[in-house]
Amino acid sequence: MNPEELALRLARVRERLERACAACGRRPGDVLLVAVSKFHPASDVAAVAAAGQVDFGENYVQEALEKRGELAGVPAAARIRWHMIGHVQSRKAAQVAGAFVLIHTLDSVRLADALERRLADSGAMQPVLMEINIGEEPQKAGVMAADAAALAEHVLARCPHLEMRGLMCLPPVFDAGDAARPY
Repeated sequence: MNPEELALRLARVRERLERACAACGRRPGDVLLVAVSKFHPASDVAAVAAAGQVDFGENYVQEALEKRGELAGVPAAARIRWHMIGHVQSRKAAQVAGAFVLIHTLDSVRLADALERRLADSGAMQPVLMEINIGEEPQKAGVMAADAAALAEHVLARCPHLEMRGLMCLPPVFDAGDAARPY
């Protein structure tokens, strides 16, 4: 896709976001738009960044790191703030810890401890969201709601380099938006 078309698509998304904010009485500046860039080439990310998008989310650790490497030195990409929005295996914690502005998918004590070990070595802080599988779907990642308090207590008590910023909740996927509303 060419850069002009990508910029136009971004502008349309921002317009829809502004209308949604107006409809519910929120200020657009209070909502953070994270562009999901998985499976999109680095050139598209650079074009969208040149159009003013700052926050990008990646689902896969390896793809995120490769894309970041490809964009090193690209002026439009210098302001990008990368988010890890996909499941992170504890064995990948060393690659993820401190490399993202926010990890949206903290879902286990094992991952929290692996991130903490890596961050303790550098003294860095890592903002995280606890991922909660509120639909209790076994095929999805995320801590079950009943176990969320224990994970939060563990992070607060034993992971001083993790900064718990909030929750990322996964409801079941429905064809109709109203079906997801109870979650």
